[in-house]
Amino acid sequence: MDIKQLKRFLDLYETGSFTKTAENLFLSQQALSSSIITLERELGRALFERTPNGIVPTAAGDILRDLSIPLVRNFDEMTLELGARFDRIREPLFLGLAPGVLQACSPDMLFRFREANRDIELKGIESSDTACVENVLNGTADIALCPRPHDITDMEYIPVGEEKIYAVVNRESPLAGRGSVSVADLRNEKLVSLNKYYEVYHKLVECCRRHGLTPEFIVESGESGILLSMVKMNMCVFVCMEYITRDMDMEHCLKIPLADEDMVWKYGLVRRRGRPLSRATDRFIDFIVHHTSRN
Repeated sequence: MDIKQLKRFLDLYETGSFTKTAENLFLSQQALSSSIITLERELGRALFERTPNGIVPTAAGDILRDLSIPLVRNFDEMTLELGARFDRIREPLFLGLAPGVLQACSPDMLFRFREANRDIELKGIESSDTACVENVLNGTADIALCPRPHDITDMEYIPVGEEKIYAVVNRESPLAGRGSVSVADLRNEKLVSLNKYYEVYHKLVECCRRHGLTPEFIVESGESGILLSMVKMNMCVFVCMEYITRDMDMEHCLKIPLADEDMVWKYGLVRRRGRPLSRATDRFIDFIVHHTSRN
């Protein structure tokens, strides 16, 4: 005996007609009749008497009706309450977030995701590029929106976008008149860079080594504003991503694109290979890929 059988029985009790109940419940009369016969066999009692004028409930049918009504009503109320409570449950999603990537994509992208997915509780963990990857590997974050790691062992990387990398120079620099420069052209320049916790540092070091250079940075910092100030004072050349150049002093500094093909800052979604994909993570991936593909 189950709720579905009881609901069919109660409707049939009220209508007194297999035809009407079958129409009400969108069933065939054969399926309805089979369900009632099964119920009667389980109870060992006839619930209806079949007459030439239709069906009438038996005494056993009357008893079952009286007991079934509150049971079915409670079940329906429980179903509604479950739905309401389930709707209030918010699945957590821990997102590793490199600030520069958010600026490159769209600062309001996370807000849009929250608005479109009220049943997901998005918790951002803002950190450096390498820390984002570490957080994914150790399980602190479910997924990260960050630059492409220089080492993707044990990682799955989903590309989202890319930016050019520039050399920011003072307008008094001998390089200022160049339309582009290569890493080899910076051989004799005093260089500053974001520190080793940022992927652009590893990309620049690797590119220098391919040119037979061993870069020596006079300053490595996690604060791009400090490095831009040093360029303003004509102390150095700063190799950085395009979004950082928006903060440079245009009166004293300019940006020159790097001509090296591999000097491109790529960013995307990073997750640990082999880890089960949660519903929230899957929806976040779909949202980001769809959002960025439209821009």
